[in-house]
Amino acid sequence: GDSKEGTMSLLRSSDVWGQEDGAAMEGILAEVTEDSVPRIKQALELLGKALAQGADGAIALEPTDPVLTDALRCILCHRWLLPSLQKKDGNGKTVASFFTQPFGAGQVLSLFSSPESFSKLQRLAAKVGLKLTPVPLTFGQVVMAHLPNMSLEVLQERGVPAVHAVGAISLDPLTLEVSEDDVILFADATFPILRSFCHCYLLGGQVLQLQEDLELGKDCNWELLCKQSLHAILTSEGEEDSVFASEAGMLLFVYPGDASKLLSHHRRKGTAGLEKSRVVDLDPVRFLHLIRWQAQESKTSLILATVMEVLGDLQLHGLSITPELYLKTIEPSLAHGSSK
Repeated sequence: GDSKEGTMSLLRSSDVWGQEDGAAMEGILAEVTEDSVPRIKQALELLGKALAQGADGAIALEPTDPVLTDALRCILCHRWLLPSLQKKDGNGKTVASFFTQPFGAGQVLSLFSSPESFSKLQRLAAKVGLKLTPVPLTFGQVVMAHLPNMSLEVLQERGVPAVHAVGAISLDPLTLEVSEDDVILFADATFPILRSFCHCYLLGGQVLQLQEDLELGKDCNWELLCKQSLHAILTSEGEEDSVFASEAGMLLFVYPGDASKLLSHHRRKGTAGLEKSRVVDLDPVRFLHLIRWQAQESKTSLILATVMEVLGDLQLHGLSITPELYLKTIEPSLAHGSSK
């Protein structure tokens, strides 16, 4: 807003992208290999440019933002290098620990996207007598396994001074002194959202694996579908709320941002009945009930792990649950599992 009061409000992430950023990010994502993103540098540049528009880097990250979703998918697909340092512990034993840099009232943990960017830091550190070695980790491992142990709460329980707590993550910082000017910095307020993206990434992989196992005639672990919420587009027609379905079936999404992407696509195409629609969370009890109801009506449901827009057409990747698959295989398997 132009009003004076508006100056304090946080910029939302969906408002900071350039017109072509979404297509560019999808192009980068389309080239992802098993453990790397060949154009990760370009993805980070786009993300950095968008985040730099917030005063003091303050931008509200929105889980339903489709471009942010693709940017984080790039970050989650990539293998990062973290600087590690040999230190002597209280007993004089040499132990390895992550190298962190002072930032604000605590520390920042830096992740590097390539051996080149890591070696820049390594050279700078060597000048001040620090020997850093790279530890390869995924973003999910950092956020889910390592960050919680570096939090203020955990350190306080162990009697470690608060100044050692990690309060931010930085991607490819250029200097030893990480500052607010560094291009990509996630402060601890964003950690819960980063964790939710890690959960989506894990579930997305499991959903694609289930589809592959199904096609190969392997046994499937259907209980994976009961672990976390999915997302849907809720359309309101008259008094009734219903979940949006396409010709392929009822659509459920692992990432809320993919639901937004598909909704925007259909609105642009002028699909009727979407004026008041919104993206909602559905817990497992609720979405399994909906899948069952679809199956009884002889209709298919799709759980989508990725939605890509290619040359104006949507490409949907995920698990297709036919009525027969649900009623004859999934439902009996889940019933058997819960009765154990």
